[in-house]
Amino acid sequence: MTFRKSLDVYSKYQKQSSQHMQVGNYEAAVELQTIALTFAPCFVQYSNSQTKYLLAEAYGARAAVNFDAKLYGNCVKDLELALKNGVKNTDEIQSKLAICYWHLNSTEKCKQIIDIWFSKNNGFKSAESKTFQVLRKKLEGLSKGCKNNKNKNEVLHCDSVLTSSFRGLSPHYQIMKNDSKGRFIVTTKNTPVNDMLIFEEPKAAVINNELKKLHCNYCFKSCHQDGIPCHCCSNALYCSESCRLLAWKRHHWFECPIQAILLKLDDVFAHVALRIILNEAYHELDDEKSKSSHSFTSIARHMQNNQHTTMDGSDPVDHQYKADYWSVYCLQTHSNTQTDEVLSKCSSQAKFLAHVITKILTAVNDDARQHTNPASAMAHMFRSLTRKYCVDDNNLDVFQFHSIVEDICAQHLTRKLDHTTSTNAGKAGETFEDTLSYILQHHMLQLYTNAQAIFGIVTPTAVTKSASTSENISSTYQRRLATAVYPSLSLLNHSCMPNTVINFSGRNAVMKTLKPLRKGEEVTHCYGPCVWRHSLEERQKMLKEQYFFTCKCKICNKSKIALDSDEVLWHDKISAYACPTCSGPLKTKKNKSSLIGNCRNCERKVDLRQSVFDCEKILDDISSMKSNEKTMEQINQLMDYERKLYKYLYKSHRAFAEIHDKLAFLHSHVQNWKTAARHSQKALTIIQLQFGESSLEVAREYHKLATLELRAMSCPPRVVIGHLEKARDIFTIQLLPHDEELVEVTELLALSSN
Repeated sequence: MTFRKSLDVYSKYQKQSSQHMQVGNYEAAVELQTIALTFAPCFVQYSNSQTKYLLAEAYGARAAVNFDAKLYGNCVKDLELALKNGVKNTDEIQSKLAICYWHLNSTEKCKQIIDIWFSKNNGFKSAESKTFQVLRKKLEGLSKGCKNNKNKNEVLHCDSVLTSSFRGLSPHYQIMKNDSKGRFIVTTKNTPVNDMLIFEEPKAAVINNELKKLHCNYCFKSCHQDGIPCHCCSNALYCSESCRLLAWKRHHWFECPIQAILLKLDDVFAHVALRIILNEAYHELDDEKSKSSHSFTSIARHMQNNQHTTMDGSDPVDHQYKADYWSVYCLQTHSNTQTDEVLSKCSSQAKFLAHVITKILTAVNDDARQHTNPASAMAHMFRSLTRKYCVDDNNLDVFQFHSIVEDICAQHLTRKLDHTTSTNAGKAGETFEDTLSYILQHHMLQLYTNAQAIFGIVTPTAVTKSASTSENISSTYQRRLATAVYPSLSLLNHSCMPNTVINFSGRNAVMKTLKPLRKGEEVTHCYGPCVWRHSLEERQKMLKEQYFFTCKCKICNKSKIALDSDEVLWHDKISAYACPTCSGPLKTKKNKSSLIGNCRNCERKVDLRQSVFDCEKILDDISSMKSNEKTMEQINQLMDYERKLYKYLYKSHRAFAEIHDKLAFLHSHVQNWKTAARHSQKALTIIQLQFGESSLEVAREYHKLATLELRAMSCPPRVVIGHLEKARDIFTIQLLPHDEELVEVTELLALSSN
């Protein structure tokens, strides 16, 4: 598989975009222009007249669609990129720039462009001169004291995100260590709710493959309408030039031509492991300030002496935890407890990737010689994997480099990976390839217990919506955007009811307190299994299998002591079947051949096998429902499902929240606002029980309910304001200040209060 630029593919998407433009579907037209851009050959690749200015023309074409769609902020960005890449008709571009700045109320910039144009073209008549003259008159008509207003589509860059006075761990917290807990974090003073304790950039982060042309491959911001492509491949998109350049310098210079190999491995941990090494090579050898004198020797000593020794990750010189590469290397691999299947897979993939990389570097005049000691092999490995020694070489053209690499990759694509071989990636320190293989396997094993998912809100694009006839009823959702590793975040121990919440500001992890903490109290984080979504038995099983420990957090210990604890009773309410006699919740007991429910109210015993079968069929039908034009028919179908499920499920079962949520959506689709609000209120009652009063899910339902109540005009203003205030208060703790949901609720609250 190739990820090269293609004039034919570029033309295909350009044509599809034009078709959408003709019917006024601007959103889809813009997105198709972005896809076309990723295939547009860069002018430095070709010298013939047909493709020399193609990239500039591609930006100009997308700017035209953005202009017609009145997305003036995006249009400005594209027009500037068209100028930067050598567009021919600069007058036309400048006139559109002036118009865009006028619409964005950026009058100073508009005036500057006009004045420059008239100084260069004094007295010259052209198609653009009339536009400039009209704009000049409008500017002259404005009062001198007129202030610029912000436009919703103002040009924003990826660095418009949260900042912090510290990096890594806040000075209000410190790292502790003991035999039972290992490393953990405690407070050094009494801290309030919503206190930031970690603000950390990942040591490596890799976007999900299916999102590469929808989100920035560096900061993960959505950019399917205004993305900037990689100049060399058609499989990477960025939200800005700064993100593109940062990604290129740190890792994409090498990953770009080996994408077929990474696709063959089809393992995000292998990709993250490679990126950890590439990023460290960049920091160690391109940034003098980031050099860590002990890294190579410390790691080499560990490899040579005892590979299973546990280290705390602190600098051996000043004993400070710096969240550097050494800290990442010291994260546990659990190689003694990991399954043979995982060990074999990591070993074979590490060997394969190390072999391909060695072949590549040898082909570009880098030797893979024997080394007298592991430290020498480590230093050579990092020196070889920085772009300073390859792509920045004046004697090596980047496209020639890519051609060499792609030829080597093609020779290895048919090679079969054997995951049943030795679980050892090789003895480290003897050759470049052995050392690289060992380090890759080491990082891959670490990621099984230390990887962090980066989550974000994803909305289906106009292209996917128009191409699909089976869109889900609820289309906007939160999903995993990328996989990353954060050394400071990895120090936190798990709790099934944690006292912190994690968010992401671009690629940075931001951890805040969910409640006030006393001095010396341990800070905890949820690894996935939590009390709101999983039973005690499920949590214990999941944590043991993936993280190799038995959870002893407060909520788990409490539930183990009391068989009928509050947690057990609460889980029964949201997941119980209903007693056919009194409609009370049934406590289920599963045997090999039967499933018996004991009613907690009337103590009747019920055989649930048929009920389970009938319910699962109905729930599958509900989950697979797709939106279509027959809204009322779908409403009636859902209400029929609800009546049937009331025969089998307890009244507060989580399934009813899903039904009422979908009914609210469908009724709002036909503008039955009052009925939609009633169903949203019913869903809220169950969601409060399911996720807790202060959960993000509850805040979103309050927001949804208030929006429907405003449309229905059926509630007193104080009720609507109360719901918005509850949503805002939860969002303030659970989200970051710039998050769209918090901003929207705050703006809606301000409007409702006036």
